[in-house]
Amino acid sequence: MELSECFFKRYSVRKYLKKEVEPRKKDAILEAARIAPTAKNLQPFRIRVVEGAEMEKLALCTKCTFGAPLAFVVCGVGECYERFYDRKKSYDVDTSIVMTYMLLQATELSLGTCWVMAFDPEKVKEVFPETRDSEPVSILLCGYPSEENEPSLRHFERKKISEILF
Repeated sequence: MELSECFFKRYSVRKYLKKEVEPRKKDAILEAARIAPTAKNLQPFRIRVVEGAEMEKLALCTKCTFGAPLAFVVCGVGECYERFYDRKKSYDVDTSIVMTYMLLQATELSLGTCWVMAFDPEKVKEVFPETRDSEPVSILLCGYPSEENEPSLRHFERKKISEILF
């Protein structure tokens, strides 16, 4: 699949088949995260893989699990780049790049994803104690889309190029 094909094929999946994601596909998604560019290549992130019975624990942190069999909780951790001018930390940008690489890799592997921001980060730290010293930033749900799944109407609403330029 061409990269541009991934751009247009990918949408937020909110209904998943009860089918496990194969280890080789999980590994490919994690490899995409590992090679994603980050500021100064500091790689200030860690990923908590959640699957199987642990998805019930994730449901304590968010209502948005949509029956996915797999999730990646992406957290900012450790030393990150700080912009000199205003001390802005790069966690949000770095983890967003990582998430984008992961979801595009999943799309290329015929998996569906949903990028979730609607979750309680403190509850994530409580339920998954190994994330306690991090900043949970995003959750990527992943799995095989259900046959009746379709993109939301908002997916097709895009601004014109002229509207996104200064």
